[in-house]
Amino acid sequence: MRRSRGSLDGEGDDKSVRSERRRETSGLAVLPLVAAVFMFGVLVGSTMGNDPHVAPVESPMRRSLRGDAASLRPRPSSPQVQALVETKGALVETKGLWESSAEFATRRVQSFESKLDGATFAESTVAGALDAADVTVAAWVYLDGRDRSPTIKTIASNRATGCDASLERDGYALAINEWETADGQLTLEWGDGDTGCRKLGSGAARVPYDAWTHVAATLSAGGAAALYVDARLAARTAGVARRSPQAAASLRVGQYVDGLYPFVGNVSALAVVGAALEPEAVSRLARHTAPGQVDVAALAREVVADSLLLGVFELETTTTSSPPSSTTEVVVLADARGRERSVALAYHAPPPPPPPGRGYGFFALPEASSSSDASEAEATARTRAAAVKAAMQHAWAGYKAYAWGRDELKPASKRGHDNWGGMGVTLVDSLDTLWLMGMRAEFDEAKEWVRSSLAFDRTGEVSVFETTIRELGGLLAAFDLSGDQLFLDKADDLGRRLAGAFDTPSGVPRGSLDLREGRGRDVAWTSGNAVLAELGSLQIEFRYLAAKTGNPEYARKANRVFEVAVDLRPPDGLYPIYLSPTSGRIAGRKITFGALGDSFYEYLLKTWLQGGRVETRLRETYDAAIDGMVRKLLQRSEPSGLAYVADLDGGLVKKMDHLVCFLPGTMALGAYTDPRGLDSPRARRDLEIAKALAHTCFEMYDRMPSKLAPEFVSFRAGADFVPAASAPFYILRPETAESLFVLHHLTRDPLYRDRSWKIFEAINAHCKTAAGFGSIPDVRQTRGRPPDDRMESFFLAETLKYLFLIQQPDNGIDLLDLVFNTEAHPLRILGDSGIHLSDRLKKKSR
Repeated sequence: MRRSRGSLDGEGDDKSVRSERRRETSGLAVLPLVAAVFMFGVLVGSTMGNDPHVAPVESPMRRSLRGDAASLRPRPSSPQVQALVETKGALVETKGLWESSAEFATRRVQSFESKLDGATFAESTVAGALDAADVTVAAWVYLDGRDRSPTIKTIASNRATGCDASLERDGYALAINEWETADGQLTLEWGDGDTGCRKLGSGAARVPYDAWTHVAATLSAGGAAALYVDARLAARTAGVARRSPQAAASLRVGQYVDGLYPFVGNVSALAVVGAALEPEAVSRLARHTAPGQVDVAALAREVVADSLLLGVFELETTTTSSPPSSTTEVVVLADARGRERSVALAYHAPPPPPPPGRGYGFFALPEASSSSDASEAEATARTRAAAVKAAMQHAWAGYKAYAWGRDELKPASKRGHDNWGGMGVTLVDSLDTLWLMGMRAEFDEAKEWVRSSLAFDRTGEVSVFETTIRELGGLLAAFDLSGDQLFLDKADDLGRRLAGAFDTPSGVPRGSLDLREGRGRDVAWTSGNAVLAELGSLQIEFRYLAAKTGNPEYARKANRVFEVAVDLRPPDGLYPIYLSPTSGRIAGRKITFGALGDSFYEYLLKTWLQGGRVETRLRETYDAAIDGMVRKLLQRSEPSGLAYVADLDGGLVKKMDHLVCFLPGTMALGAYTDPRGLDSPRARRDLEIAKALAHTCFEMYDRMPSKLAPEFVSFRAGADFVPAASAPFYILRPETAESLFVLHHLTRDPLYRDRSWKIFEAINAHCKTAAGFGSIPDVRQTRGRPPDDRMESFFLAETLKYLFLIQQPDNGIDLLDLVFNTEAHPLRILGDSGIHLSDRLKKKSR
């Protein structure tokens, strides 16, 4: 992941070039809930038009704008309406299902549509009204066989994910599939005083795809639970602790209340009863309901007393012809007491469906792999890896011919320049890429230059951060891979010079340093403050240097920075982008996971991993930051519901840097190394979000005419995102390729290989020059200006490396045995003992 000069703040800010480093849609709202009895259906990703139980009709949600629904209010003429059910979110488009607004307006609708990505759901506005000490939840479900992904499919929930015993995890969640499986088990999860996740699965009784199935769950006050599939008892457990009903959160259909684990299919005739029904009563309940219909009188007469019918949801809306963007009356059928209620439903003519493969949204349904045969897929991957290697050979040949020993190549004018202090930065930054690609002759030639020509006593003022991640990191990775002492000796020389930057009252390093004199200097453009991403992205390199040279001062200085940072404990775990080197305190308010903030969060996790996972305060601080990001910054676009991470600068800034695309890989790595295991609620959440963000990052490429991503995008209602007018360029950045590599390495999902290949093809098509590769000035164009005369060193060090590793089978990389620094330099994990560790970081925070 690269933080590069020329990164811009968002549109609407000051739009100045910074130093290097870097809910509203109308929904189908419906159903006044008046303390009583309703029935509704949730159609997720399919109209189920060929099923005999459901008329082949189009959901009003397909007609709506896409995004988070605005809260609906009853019309003045209906003051007796006490509560509503909202629908929120955006729809995935399905070819051939679009109709004219006039035609739609005359249709009778028995279900509303939610999105495959989980951004749409139904929610009661009566908090806590649909739970009791004893409770039964039942529904008819149709599990859409087009999505057989191994993930939980939530039918209904009034609780958040997670296992902590807390108020938000009181209540229940009824779902299909155990964690990370497609086993078809009906599952029930609930909270009590001891834990937030008591669980029961249906065992051998499974919910099939593409068929209507009645499911039910019962819970008693003492914690006894039972599950039923097609009215047959499937599983039962005795109570071990008194359960905790939900008293605050509203019931959601189609996902957990924190937005995770969407249902894909149809949910209908959902009944919530304030009693733990016996098997015979569950059977009667199933007989008196069916998809799209319910006999309310029979339920009250033969199943349970009217007073115990907490909710039987029915959606039977009749609209009259009306032009788009108008308001139409929706009559909700009589509740158990014979009264009708009306609400105002705003709907709009839909936009035309996007091209195939777009709009999957937050929980993306991946495109199919390019090959279903494993051996064929491996052969394809090897061919692709060879193509990436050829690109590296081309870039290296240009560098050797026109810029040997210089910091960077100018690929258009075919000359070198020294913009990083004259340390052969591209050469050193590329050493491990040459090694990993098997370019040993080129590696040996570069090593000889390091031996004979690399010296730091002739270099003046440099960026401490950039020099550490590129030059020091490159030397250390070359040593780690080759074992050649030459690289460690050079790294030791450089490290001793850079260490002077840490000599401040707080230990927070200064941003600039004269390598000849070893004297640090404040950077003017930050008003003398240290940049979060810079001060927090030195630890992996200096700790590794300490361990290999035996000099504990390197680790002491680097660890001191994190000791200061973790003691700050900012609100929501989110750090503003500036700290004072003098006081060590926060200096500013802007919060971002993009330029100037990003790799601080990455290094919290990776430094914890490097130290054998014993410095628990680092992991705690990382987890707190991700929790805060989810609460405060994680957004969904409109209309497609794409996940993105906004900035916070007084208010929410709805833009996302390409730099943020490091985050999916980091979150996936965090999930797979979670101390509570990959099955823990936090790990499950983080992996889902990682996949969603990776999808958005790929869309930033795929939606551009050039298939290359801009420096950052702004999110706008109705358009998802647009390239920032001030930064439509692509400077060969690696962050998306990095995250695709990490996700593929951990999940083995071939989707990520295919997407990385598409990115490489676009780079090869638009960025290649006779001597190398150059930046693209405007990704919105496919013709016009040639590539710019700049080839960043990180293109060879990171972008091509990640694009190669994701394709190359048996690449020798294991993310559980090493960590990549933020410049993609791999360094072996040092372990849980040694001079690289900090005792203060081992202590639990209080």
